[in-house]
Amino acid sequence: MLRDTAKTNPQSRTGGQLEYIGEWHSHPDGCSCAPSTRDIALFGWLAAHLGAMGQPALMAIVCQGGMSAWFVGSMEPGYRWEIGDDP
Repeated sequence: MLRDTAKTNPQSRTGGQLEYIGEWHSHPDGCSCAPSTRDIALFGWLAAHLGAMGQPALMAIVCQGGMSAWFVGSMEPGYRWEIGDDP
């Protein structure tokens, strides 16, 4: 997933085969899946740019132990899903 402004139009680069939907990244071992201040700022950027195209922002954060947190449209608690193995 690309943030670089010159590359945020995968539709034209792939003949309409792919569409930009958001960002994913991992947090280091020992850190939670909670979004950092940088994650929150990036999500705001995503919401502004994707929202202008009528699409919700999407962010996935992968953490230690196979856990991941997914945010769609908002970073408010009701818009977060955590996925992972039960201990």
